[in-house]
Amino acid sequence: MIGLVLMTIGAIAQSMVTGTVEGSVSDASGAGVPTATVKLCSAATGAAHDSKAGPEGNYRFDPVKAGLNTGVTEDSLRGSPYIRIGNFNGASATQPLGRIDTTSHITENLSISMGKHQIKVGGEYRRAVLDVFYDTNKKGTFSFDGTRGLWATDSSVSPALRSLSDFLAGQPTNNNGASIVRGQLRRYYLQNSFDWWAHDNFQVNRKLNINLGVRYTYHGPLYDDRNSITNFLPGKGLDSLYPRDWNNFAPRFGFAYTPTVRGKTVVRGSYGIFYDSPPLNFIVANAGVPNGGSAGVHADPGGLALPSHQRSVNPDFSF
Repeated sequence: MIGLVLMTIGAIAQSMVTGTVEGSVSDASGAGVPTATVKLCSAATGAAHDSKAGPEGNYRFDPVKAGLNTGVTEDSLRGSPYIRIGNFNGASATQPLGRIDTTSHITENLSISMGKHQIKVGGEYRRAVLDVFYDTNKKGTFSFDGTRGLWATDSSVSPALRSLSDFLAGQPTNNNGASIVRGQLRRYYLQNSFDWWAHDNFQVNRKLNINLGVRYTYHGPLYDDRNSITNFLPGKGLDSLYPRDWNNFAPRFGFAYTPTVRGKTVVRGSYGIFYDSPPLNFIVANAGVPNGGSAGVHADPGGLALPSHQRSVNPDFSF
């Protein structure tokens, strides 16, 4: 029989929530060990809980019984918080994350042939809907770096052992050792865009071909009809996250010239201006939410309908 003991951290807040601690037991080859005995022990209370691994070596525990009560109650966030121990790999159940992009568009082109001219005109309208649900740090994070216990200044103890000792003693670091994001991070971003263009492919003679054209592009600012995303400029009222740009005219020019009679050599050249939308991932990813607030518009605590914020708490290992 193979046994596994998990030593858990010190006492945290006592309000009751539900959730699970999940993992697996494997042998040296990486294969799952069925029916392995897994014991969950609390360093704070000494309480122990046994479980049997399933047919593939998987096991599940209630994190509240392990002293991992962060106050999270959402079903989608069931599981343990993220635990960082200096000089060790982190441990946590994966936090929910995802993004669904839906873009609808209407495009129309018209081609006209007039002697040496091949003319194309057209336009396109696009509407993008981004359903973003990156629950970054919604389960909470505990960090242990070996700076809290009596061993913090003991040079005879390795950094890894000091960090592990802080973990077993339930003493997270004083530097944001316990943090959690509160509030709703899900956002629905919308954007309207349109283009029109005109292009002439002019065959001047057998040796020279010229392309002339212009394209107009408009990328509307991100918005949300639920008023959950914001920006802040002191002393200024806003009707959009950033100013609209109506001046995106993009000329295009190109040519192809064959200097020889046999046509084995072709000289080509082109010039154009192109416009694109901002890299939205920097805004909508909800990644790297700083402690105590937000950077930019994502997860902004000033959102009217769906506020969220991240709290930094005192390092007594409680939220």
